[in-house]
Amino acid sequence: MVATPHDNNMVATQHGGNGGDNNMACVSEVCEVFAQVLSDCGISYTRVPVERGLHSCPWLSPVLRDFYMQVEKDALESIPVFRRHGIRWPDVYLGLTTMGHNMSVPNLRRAFSHAMELDLGLSLSPPGGESKNRTNTTERPVLTAELMVHPGYPSHPQEGGCGEGPDDFSQSADRQQELTTLKDPALLAFYTQERVQLCAFRDL
Repeated sequence: MVATPHDNNMVATQHGGNGGDNNMACVSEVCEVFAQVLSDCGISYTRVPVERGLHSCPWLSPVLRDFYMQVEKDALESIPVFRRHGIRWPDVYLGLTTMGHNMSVPNLRRAFSHAMELDLGLSLSPPGGESKNRTNTTERPVLTAELMVHPGYPSHPQEGGCGEGPDDFSQSADRQQELTTLKDPALLAFYTQERVQLCAFRDL
């Protein structure tokens, strides 16, 4: 997904994944090995799940907020490791506050508005300076962003899974909620209004 909201440009990618598994790569015991494998395999991008506006999000339960703040802590601690291996990540991460039943057009608009407040001098900036979408001209900078999503149709009990049937996540109606929201014409109109352009990681 690429965006040019207000006077900024934003390049963003929608990426599906279970927050529990993809974010495990930031846990200290896993991060070093994960970063080395990425480097060895020529994979240059990963996820650093630090979302602006998380601490002030009004609809997260205390338990969920505490969990996400631990995810954020692990992510911040992973940054030196990823830098050392030359691994990059988008300028902006979105998705913790808009996951599952919390995904709606108003909530996505809020998340994007916080993303647009990004200070380009922030220490989270990826190694190597700027993405290829940044320019050194007088034009407004292009921001890259990842929106973590989990769209789909709930699995039927006892169908699929890894030998024991589908797990609760696979059967969750929240996946349908995300799919419906992501296809909502109001969200697509918001992307157009804010000059957001969808793209893949290979485009960054």
